[in-house]
Amino acid sequence: RTMPSWVGFTSEGKVVGAAAKSQASRSPKNTIYDVKRILGRAFTDPVVVEEVKNFPFTVEEGTHGNPMIVVEWRNEKKTLNPEEISAMVLAELKLAAEEYLGCEVKEAVITVPAHFNNLQRQATK
Repeated sequence: RTMPSWVGFTSEGKVVGAAAKSQASRSPKNTIYDVKRILGRAFTDPVVVEEVKNFPFTVEEGTHGNPMIVVEWRNEKKTLNPEEISAMVLAELKLAAEEYLGCEVKEAVITVPAHFNNLQRQATK
């Protein structure tokens, strides 16, 4: 089985994976996906500039020149970096693995796409 790397934010909380993907049409500005494309890059990076044009959610420049994703979560405006979104997906994967295996998962190997640069690889850690 696979889990889509999507995170949806609602007034009640957050949903991850297929549940987030299914709520995208109802809440496109609060459903985040494809963050790996901007992970570990500067806001002014040409890849980020192009990707942001296509996202239905808001991406702003952070104080250190990094991309920051803006969502409405539990009736508050929250600003999250792409690494935080990725961490939410990984946490959900960990829970799913533990449920399936019936035991605690303490270690895992996370792979990254071959085209990731060193900054993107470091951001994944």
